[in-house]
Amino acid sequence: RFGIVILSPHFFEKRWPRIELDGLFAREEQGAKVILPIWHNVTKEDVSGFSPILAGRLALETSRHGISEIADQLEGLLGNCLSRRDEV
Repeated sequence: RFGIVILSPHFFEKRWPRIELDGLFAREEQGAKVILPIWHNVTKEDVSGFSPILAGRLALETSRHGISEIADQLEGLLGNCLSRRDEV
């Protein structure tokens, strides 16, 4: 249901992550919110140069939140989404 995208200098250097990201954007064009961006060792300018759309989105940053806090937030978000889906 979701694509956790860790934007990093290495992500920007590779071709295949862009292809995967394009697939997630295609799913969002159908109305689903699926991209969960995490910034790792990048700035807003870095992200904006790669994808202005992603630069304007709310994202978690490893420099601000730390890996443990990000993992906890993702667990809470994904757990809530999965439990709501099971209730339907």
